[in-house]
This record gives sequence, structure tokens and C-alpha cells, in this order.
Amino acid sequence: SGTRSGTSSWTFPEMNVLRPTTATLKEVLGQDSAVGLLRKILAAGRIPHAYLFHGPAGVGKWTTVLAFARALLCREPGAAEQGDACGSCRSCRQIGHASHPDFYRIGLYPKKEFPKAPKPKEEVPPKAIDFDPEGQEILTQLRIPQIRWLNTQASHPPAEGSRRVFVIDPADRLNTQAQNAILKTLEEPESRSIIILVTSRPHVLLPTIRSRCIAVGLRPVDPLLLAERLQAKGYAAEEAEVRSALSGGRPVAAETLDLPAMKAKRAGFLADLDALARSPAALADLPDMTRRIVGEGEPELLEGLDMLQGLLRDVARCSSGLSREGLLHTDVVSELEELAGRFSPGRAAALVTLIDRLRQDLRFNINKNLLAETVLAELTRTA
Repeated sequence: SGTRSGTSSWTFPEMNVLRPTTATLKEVLGQDSAVGLLRKILAAGRIPHAYLFHGPAGVGKWTTVLAFARALLCREPGAAEQGDACGSCRSCRQIGHASHPDFYRIGLYPKKEFPKAPKPKEEVPPKAIDFDPEGQEILTQLRIPQIRWLNTQASHPPAEGSRRVFVIDPADRLNTQAQNAILKTLEEPESRSIIILVTSRPHVLLPTIRSRCIAVGLRPVDPLLLAERLQAKGYAAEEAEVRSALSGGRPVAAETLDLPAMKAKRAGFLADLDALARSPAALADLPDMTRRIVGEGEPELLEGLDMLQGLLRDVARCSSGLSREGLLHTDVVSELEELAGRFSPGRAAALVTLIDRLRQDLRFNINKNLLAETVLAELTRTA
């Protein structure tokens, strides 16, 4: 679930376009920890009412959510106790086509169809457009009337099965009032309603919301595993490796990114790293370097930090004399090895750690330009 706009080199579907999928949990790629947690919950039979699925944009959150919902609503006897859906019953097929009567997604709404001045208690139900908003102007936030609808529906019995599943995606687009509106339902849940929040930016959610949800974290997929999956889908081996690297191990991103643009972006980062490692005088170009990292908003900043961090991890590995097999950016090994001559293994590793810390600081609304400048300035210290 991701969105990119403007001059970004990512070409994910808009945040509202969530393509149906038929995957079950056992088919989710490279998320053993998250899938293991979900299967354990299903097998135990005592299903918590609220979940927070979080992870980088394009990592496969929506695929995992649908697989989990399919397992929750599967009508094959004993499926849930085995920790997965059957994948073939009527319920499983309905979820794959967004037509299950007990499965709802509350997402960003088409602007022209949202009530211009909703009455104080007016409810706004989900729209099928959530799954295909092509040509539609979409609102940038989830609104209180949508959450009022969810709160009301969550108190109703299921139409067919033993429970109802409500997905809020992207949950980080809930404004403060909408977040407060969902709190009561999270605090006093109906036993037969499951609420799943999905976000790439969990830090923008209220602590009271995060604390009431089971956290399900999804991580980038092992690059080799992702490259193998891409080859199985018909990509040539070399392109599969490059897409895997440039996506940072994110399956959705790997298939949708603008390859030439992302290669150019990486080349710019490598040039910046080289210039800063050679001489502090390169800081004269700090404004331009900062703009390359920050982009047009927090999502692009996170992507820039991810790419920079991946490159520095590869540099640390090269400077340590370790095998090339563990490298992410295998198609630019010569550039990485040249950079490795300018960074000690410890220095490169320290920069990776610094980026981790600064990424966490984003939750405190730290100035994004200052954050990028901090990373770049540290690159001039090669000791």
C-alpha cells in the first residue's frame, strides 16, 4: 500500500489502489516472523480484536492483510486452527475480489462523492472505488464520517460467518479527530469484529491507538529471495537482481518502480558519497545533496534514507573484505569497492546506525532538511 506523486521515481499504484490477490499466509513472501505470529494467533483460537500492520511502502502489507483476513473468514472447517485459509472456498474467493459481505476496507475517498458538508452524525460507507480509483481525485485524509460508519457496523453481527473484518488503510491518513473517533471501538471492542490498521508511518498514530493493537511488523524481503521470485514471474536474471536491490527488498516496489529513474537516483547518491568522502569541501553542494534525499515529502525522504543506508551497508561489507554474496547492489560493485577504500568498516557501520536513529526521530517532527544534512555532514568524517 503506497503512493508516490510529482517527480518521484516510484510508480506504485496510488495509495487507494489495492489490487485483489488470492495469496494465503503460506504464500506470503519473506515475512516469516509476521506470518508466524499470525498463524500462532489463528491456531490458538482466541483472536485479538485489533492489529497494526506496519512496514515500508511496497513491502507487501496489503497482500499479508488479505491473507490474514482470508484465514479469519475461511469457511473450510478447521482452517483457522491450522493457522491459514484453505484459499479455495467461496469466502476465500470473495475476499480476493473485494466482494465478501463481512470484509470492508475504509480507505481514501473519491473527492467528488464525499458529502461536502456531512451532518454531525452522518456516516459515509466504503466505496468500491477504493479498489480502482483510476481517473478519480482522491481525498488526502480519512474523515470522521467514515469512522462513524465503521463504529456502527462493528457492533452489528456478521452477515455470513463468525466475525467481521474492517481494514483501515492507510491508517496514517486518519486525522486527529478520526483517530479519536476510532479509540472507543478499540477500547470496547465487539467480540465478533476485527479491526486492522495498515500504515507505512506508525509513528503518526496516537500512542493510545498503537497501544491497543497487536503490532505486526513487515520487513524488506531478502534480496536473493525477491530476485528469485521476480525471475519466476518472467524477469531476466540481471533485471530481477537490479529491481530487487533498488526496491530495497520490497516486492510491490520491485515490480512497479521506474527502473531508469531509480538507477539515476542511486548514481547521484553514489556520486555524493564519493565527493563527501574525498573532501569536506563538497559540503558546498549540501543544499542540492539534501534535496536529492528529502524529495517531496516524508515518504520520499524515507525511501532516500533507505537507499543511502543500503549503499552504506554494502560499503561496510566491502571495506571489511567480506564476500560479495551478501551485497544488495551487486550491479555497482566496482563503485562500492572504490568507496570502501575511503571508509573504515566501523565508520560505515556507524553511519548505518545513525540513519536508523534519525529515522526514528521523524516521529518527533524533526526538520527533514536538517535530518538529511546531519547524515551528509557525517559522511565527511572518515576516521
